[in-house]
Amino acid sequence: INKAAELKIAITPTGIISNENLKTWDLGSLEGTEETRAVKNQINDLIRNPDRPVPGGESFAVFTQRMIPEIKRIFEEAPNGTLIITDAETVKLIDEWHKQNMPDVLSKQSLENIIKDDETRSKIKEFKIGEKTIYMTSHGEVNQNKGVKGAAILVRAQSDDLVEKGIEEAHTLGKELASKNISSIISSSLPGALTAADIIKDEIDESKKPKIDEVQEKTLEEKLARVTNLEELKEPELKLVGNFVEPAKEVSSG
Repeated sequence: INKAAELKIAITPTGIISNENLKTWDLGSLEGTEETRAVKNQINDLIRNPDRPVPGGESFAVFTQRMIPEIKRIFEEAPNGTLIITDAETVKLIDEWHKQNMPDVLSKQSLENIIKDDETRSKIKEFKIGEKTIYMTSHGEVNQNKGVKGAAILVRAQSDDLVEKGIEEAHTLGKELASKNISSIISSSLPGALTAADIIKDEIDESKKPKIDEVQEKTLEEKLARVTNLEELKEPELKLVGNFVEPAKEVSSG
């Protein structure tokens, strides 16, 4: 069996590693519904009771059993400086799991910590794995109605792509990550994460290009170097002797 196929991994045309196992928690029939207080409470109860089934989706237990082993594999196999791009729920899950020394089963307190964590989206997490540093971030805003006055906020869906705010957030993340030594980018296979991954990669690549003034300075230095070399290699004065040309001899002062 092909290992990449077994792991549900593909390489995008832009060089991003797309990993299907990093998909966000499948909330089934809840996705796309209005995010009322009652619905938010229902989702939190599903986290507190991880074995409770989600109609048309996956329980929180199934989600963690899918996600944690895959992240653990990436932590073990990926090179230093790898960046993982996924969603806020996954980043909160992995951040808490790592803080608790990567247990096989999350405690009830850890589940509560995941529910209370509202500061993770669009923040870069750094995980120290031995001598390696692995980075992880959420893709940014995908909900069309957040910030739209009078519009209902909807529960995010797996098919959602980045909205304007999410695109801005991805550019900001890319500029911040440009100062890190990112060696490779692994993304969830869902649209929001892949779009963010391309934007972040573009920002990182752009930061590596020399600035116009740097190019001009380098060009000037090269020109000066060439002039100096020409002065050093300047041919001696020539004079005509019969039918031949030979260097003029220096006149002795004596």
